Amino acid sequence: MKQKLLFIAITLLTISQSSNAAHLVGGELSYRCMGNNNYEVTLTIYRDCFSNGAQFDPTAVISIFRQNGVLYKNDSVPFQNNIRQLPNVAPNNCTTLPRTVCTEKGTYIYTVHLPPTPGGYTITHQ
Repeated sequence: MKQKLLFIAITLLTISQSSNAAHLVGGELSYRCMGNNNYEVTLTIYRDCFSNGAQFDPTAVISIFRQNGVLYKNDSVPFQNNIRQLPNVAPNNCTTLPRTVCTEKGTYIYTVHLPPTPGGYTITHQ
């Protein structure tokens, strides 16, 4: 019994060390019709300013699928190198944000030609 308790105590001490995560905060994907079946696609990625592990990728792959789920095309879109820090503003008077919160935003923008097709397209990024 004592050996079991000692094993559990050592295991708990070993796994209770602090850990840090470095990841993206979120993102948005939008498009704008430019006319003549051309569309400007914008991928916006948000990351933690203090993260050293979640950098903006030099290119982002945008995948476009037809209505039936068949891949139409993959495009590698270069990063625009336009990193912008977002203001640390609470959404209302009842909320206080810690000063340690910092979010950066970066975008990938390109134009794609999409001929008309029944059911349209689905534009994705993963």
